[in-house]
Amino acid sequence: MLRDDELKAGVGVDASNSVSESLHLSSMLGIEHYGTICIDHSAAEGQTRSNNDFGRGHRDLVTGKRTKNKVGYITIGSFHELPPELKESLIQWAREYARRNKQDFDLWLNRQKALRRKKEVEKLEKEYADATEDYIVAIYFFEQYSSPRCWKTVTDTREEYGRLSSESPRLEAVKEQILIRYLGLGWSAAHHPWSTSGREFSSNELLEHLVNVVIPLAKELEVPAEPPVALPAPPEMIELGTTSELGKSI
Repeated sequence: MLRDDELKAGVGVDASNSVSESLHLSSMLGIEHYGTICIDHSAAEGQTRSNNDFGRGHRDLVTGKRTKNKVGYITIGSFHELPPELKESLIQWAREYARRNKQDFDLWLNRQKALRRKKEVEKLEKEYADATEDYIVAIYFFEQYSSPRCWKTVTDTREEYGRLSSESPRLEAVKEQILIRYLGLGWSAAHHPWSTSGREFSSNELLEHLVNVVIPLAKELEVPAEPPVALPAPPEMIELGTTSELGKSI
């Protein structure tokens, strides 16, 4: 609840520096006042307010912007600057085609909603498909941790690494050991990039990370009962504009 001095200080001050926020507020006022008003009618009211289509210059009269050297100082809306015949024909056209325009608006609004809903469903299906694929991979590495394929001690790691005769199988084996902890158990501290600045890490470099960082994690972290599940997260709420400096100063 705002105090009287806060209300007085906020008169004529924009709360946001986003022009779209002003249009949304003008439209929302109609919805709040009339309740069952259609969104197209409410949006039209906000748009005409913003454009001053039907303004009669009453604000200029109230605020006292009268000057001695300037003629026609009052700001008149564009509708009142039209010839009388054109204004009458415009009103008559609006009356005759109001129902048709309303039907067309509802049709296109429903199409827009259906298309938006379709895109949301397709996006959600893709996210679930990706999550399912990632979960299958996580299950595989999770099961490897409890198998003889997993190197759980530094001694076993160096022995198994030494049995491999070339760089390619060594690199593949060390990567697998890291992924068992990172993807299978969900230990984020086990992560290590395969390359940096275009240079790929050697099997020996990744081995040192495995020995010095990854394997000791078993003493600090608990082995989960099942692999981690990465479900789609809800979308972030978007806020239009930011609070203006005048709004902050109130």
